[in-house]
Amino acid sequence: MPRASILTPRNPCRLWLGLVLAALPATPAAGQLPALIFVSRAIDPEPAANERTSAVGRASSGRLLLRRADGEIRALVDASASTPEGAPLDVADPDVSFDGERIVFAGYCVDDDAWRIFEIGADGEGFRQITSGPREIDVGRYGPAADAFLDHDDVDPCYLPDGRICFVSTRYPGGAPDGRVRANNLHVVAADGSGLRRITSERFGADTPTVEPSTGRVVYSRFWRTVQPTGDGVDPPIVPGSPGYEEIVTEPSRQSVRGIGDEGFPGVNSWFLAGINPDGTDLSMWSGFHLDRELTQAWKPSFLTSGEALALFLPVTPFLGAPRGYGLRRFRAGSTRPVALGGPQLFPRRNALPPAVDFRYASAVELPDGRLLVTAAHADSFDYDVRVQEHAEVAPELIHAIPGTLELDAVPLLARQTPPRITDRVTDAPGDDAPREVDEAFAEGGSFTFLCENVYFNAPVDVEIPNAPPVGKSLDIEFWLSSQRTSPDGDDAPVLIDRVGIPADGRIEATAPANVPLFEVLRRPDDTIAVGRDGQIFHVAGSNFARAGTTVRCVGCHAGHSMIAVPQDPTWTNLAPGAVVRADTRRQHGRLNLRDFDPVNLVDRRTGRPEVEWAAADDVAVATVELRWSIELQGREVVLHGTSDGDGSIGPRAQTIRGVTLVGYRRSAESFRIDVAEDILVGGTLVPLDPGAPFDRIDVVIPSESVVGDYEGRGGAALAEIEVISKARGAPFPSFVRGDSNCDLAVNVTDAVVTLDRLFRGGAPLCCDAAADADDNDAIEITDAVHVLGFLFRSGPTPAEPSGDCVPAPAGRLGCPDSACP
Repeated sequence: MPRASILTPRNPCRLWLGLVLAALPATPAAGQLPALIFVSRAIDPEPAANERTSAVGRASSGRLLLRRADGEIRALVDASASTPEGAPLDVADPDVSFDGERIVFAGYCVDDDAWRIFEIGADGEGFRQITSGPREIDVGRYGPAADAFLDHDDVDPCYLPDGRICFVSTRYPGGAPDGRVRANNLHVVAADGSGLRRITSERFGADTPTVEPSTGRVVYSRFWRTVQPTGDGVDPPIVPGSPGYEEIVTEPSRQSVRGIGDEGFPGVNSWFLAGINPDGTDLSMWSGFHLDRELTQAWKPSFLTSGEALALFLPVTPFLGAPRGYGLRRFRAGSTRPVALGGPQLFPRRNALPPAVDFRYASAVELPDGRLLVTAAHADSFDYDVRVQEHAEVAPELIHAIPGTLELDAVPLLARQTPPRITDRVTDAPGDDAPREVDEAFAEGGSFTFLCENVYFNAPVDVEIPNAPPVGKSLDIEFWLSSQRTSPDGDDAPVLIDRVGIPADGRIEATAPANVPLFEVLRRPDDTIAVGRDGQIFHVAGSNFARAGTTVRCVGCHAGHSMIAVPQDPTWTNLAPGAVVRADTRRQHGRLNLRDFDPVNLVDRRTGRPEVEWAAADDVAVATVELRWSIELQGREVVLHGTSDGDGSIGPRAQTIRGVTLVGYRRSAESFRIDVAEDILVGGTLVPLDPGAPFDRIDVVIPSESVVGDYEGRGGAALAEIEVISKARGAPFPSFVRGDSNCDLAVNVTDAVVTLDRLFRGGAPLCCDAAADADDNDAIEITDAVHVLGFLFRSGPTPAEPSGDCVPAPAGRLGCPDSACP
């Protein structure tokens, strides 16, 4: 509903002492409901995106209600009854102070024609307005979008441990996509309205803050979307967890890194939980599963006594101030899968009916007895009421309903233990203006230091964070400014800040503008965007802005990297995920899936299932697995993981490998040989390496007499994972397979087609000229394509050396801009 259409007396928003209520009961016994605070609002529960004219949905009326433990209802704020005098027309998002004596909430102030933050005592006294309208901003710099940023809304407040209030605001200019109209950011203000400052610099969304009880940090729902670098206004393709992802990634397990053009850039479009200090420092992901939108999606968090978080799953874009039918789920901190507790948990599929659910949720918090206080609606009604649910995926029990209105945002009115107070390290107040250019960003907001200690750093095995970029590749990192410019719709083209080459040791230190939205991507030598084996881009989804004068220190450059603690010595890490992996044998089975028992599974950092483990055929005397890199490594240890016992997907698992031999090579010459005469354990068997014996290849040799028992019902050696704890030594060297014109590690008819297309039709540049030179005459000619076709179909000679294997490239006139082998 447009603001101008609301027909309501214009009540001034000013201080007033309101209704005095009786003393509240103490903490109730188990099973008894405490006093509750919630709002009752006359609002359309399913707003249409194309009809929105403001960032926050508004009701024609709203009341802040207290339900006493005996069930009696009292209105603390009700504009229609002038309770208190100057009460806002609509109310939302109440939060109770840690001592249980005050309530902060958002209210629609008619005089401001906007939402503001208010506070009232639990006894109905001390009503006051905390935030107001004035701000310093030059809207003229935003051109056609100027009018959209004249006003702003303040909503969704929560108390901080030191008594200040954190809230969501549209004060910082930014247009947001998907019908949300305006970008949101977190601000902090003292209870008396002083000391207001912005603590996030999101391009699109910082919503629904709360405080983590164990740390005192603010945890909020972050809408992270990497905009299209070309700025053509076309939405990027969808990332994992969304319909259509399979159209982008056809065979991700074959390569360690590949490239996609800007037109196919799979930008991130996801809600996830992020944590930040109350002064805006130390931003990091709190939870998130790869870039999988369905498993990561989390909005409106609240904390359980277990340290886990309740959050809502968003099958549709969330609109502030308007429930839209969400699912309820539980998260543990880190990269973990959520636990469903009710409502929708999947995105709508194309050409498919929506999933059947019994209830949809608008909020959830924990009660003292462990049950969940929720506001939820039957799936067929969208009439939200106050309910209580057991801590499981069961139907919630109705507690209170008011005909004709929606009951939302219920919270218990109880004293809670105050979380730790985090002292502010940065006290400046970032400006309200969003810079249009890089120089303007540095001049207005200062700078911070981006320090990635090792971009190649990988998380431990079975920690579900994507692999880091593979070591030994010629990659650059780009830093982009993504602030508001002139578009009100969130599709302004970003501005390149800098492009920096990544050294062999993976350490990157760069200066970036502070207090502005940024994002980072990795580029290959051919200027395409680097994508890993899992089909996901290497980007930072956790450290995209920072306060002036601070240093953001991290490891890795991939989704979830900010959830990895920086170790004392980050130069050593598991570099096996960046290796080219081959085996001379692979288990075959009638029920074999595409990735079951594939040797590349040995470096995916996952264990426990056939699709993430390797197994040899049961009729080979010796099984060998080879890991190869395009750079020399200095090793500290190899960790071999055996397979677990139990019932498998195909048959029983009860195998032990009694010993293996590790053979290291440096430029095809043997560098070391280690006989491991001990069992390969599920948790990992550590084999020390001599740091003075460099290598670029390791073979794991397993004789059949070392294999005891069966894996998935059959004989043949099996391993779950191989870690190679190491660091780069020297510079990368190009390697390739002769005749492999498209650098996919195979010589086939496609290679001849690619060469001919380049020669006679102006096709794309070849990934490696030396690889396309099949006859090794230092020239790319039609004879190269003829040589490949003759080898394939007429029993002709094999391509010149190196043939059939990925080895270092010999010296010659033709070369490779990067290693042609993944």
